[in-house]
Amino acid sequence: MSSLFCFYGAMVFGLLMDIVLLALREPMLALLGASGEVIPHAAAYYSWFISGAPFVIFSLVPTNLLRTAGGGYGYRVDCHRAIPHFACPITGKK
Repeated sequence: MSSLFCFYGAMVFGLLMDIVLLALREPMLALLGASGEVIPHAAAYYSWFISGAPFVIFSLVPTNLLRTAGGGYGYRVDCHRAIPHFACPITGKK
């Protein structure tokens, strides 16, 4: 159930970010230092770049879901530290 929330949340968040960042195109370009005759070219690049943001955000979700679905393989987070808990190939002990 949480994986569905993650997928739909990523789609909604990506689309919201796309709308907000496209609406703020001119202030963002000014903040990034675009001026004069560069603005039309920067605006065209910015539009294409930001239009791809929802796909990038959505593509990051499956990797994180698979990483957390492993159930004890690899690393686990304990008290904000990554603690390896692999079995030793020689002794078999964890």
